[in-house]
Amino acid sequence: MHYFIINIILIQAKKALKNILQKCVHLPALEPLLHDAPPNILKHVVAQFSKVLPHDPKARRLFVTSGGLKKVQEIKAEPGSALMEYINVINGCYPEEIVRLVHLNLPSNFLSISLFQL
Repeated sequence: MHYFIINIILIQAKKALKNILQKCVHLPALEPLLHDAPPNILKHVVAQFSKVLPHDPKARRLFVTSGGLKKVQEIKAEPGSALMEYINVINGCYPEEIVRLVHLNLPSNFLSISLFQL
C-alpha cells in the first residue's frame, strides 16, 4: 500500500512538472535546467525553448550570449527523435553562421558582434 501511494505521488509530480514547463515562457527561468536536468526532463525544457524562440528576437539573442544555444548543441539526441526535432527548430531560429560559430566554441564577445545581424 505504501509503495502504491508513493508511486501515485511520483506520477502526479512528473505531470505537474511537465505542465509547469509547458506553460513557462520566461526563458531565463528555464535556462539553468538546460545544464542540470536529467534527460527525461531536458526533453520538455528544450521543447519549450523551441516553442518560444521562433517568436521572440530578444530571447534569441539572450539565448546565444548566455550559452543556451551552445548547451543545446552539446545535447546528444537520437536522429528522428522528438528531442532532435526540437533542437532543429531552435537551430532554425539562427543563421547557419551563428550555429556554426557556437558549435566551434568561440568566445561570447565574438558571438555578440555576430548577433548584430539578427
